[in-house]
Amino acid sequence: MGGGSSGGPRITGLNPVTGVGTVVGDNTQSAFFDAKGAPCADPSHDGCARYLVGPQFSSAITEPLYDRARRA
Repeated sequence: MGGGSSGGPRITGLNPVTGVGTVVGDNTQSAFFDAKGAPCADPSHDGCARYLVGPQFSSAITEPLYDRARRA
């Protein structure tokens, strides 16, 4: 994902046929991580990649969203 992705959902378990998945977070900013998932102190270092990051939602938030979307 690139520019313009901020504010969009992060989804897990997306079924490509039905389009149903679970929203688990929100894209708010980018950060650099190495192959092990650790934040990179120096983003220019080989092996660091840019990822979108943001808050991760709990099931207390995702379940009502899912239920509401199913009824729509």
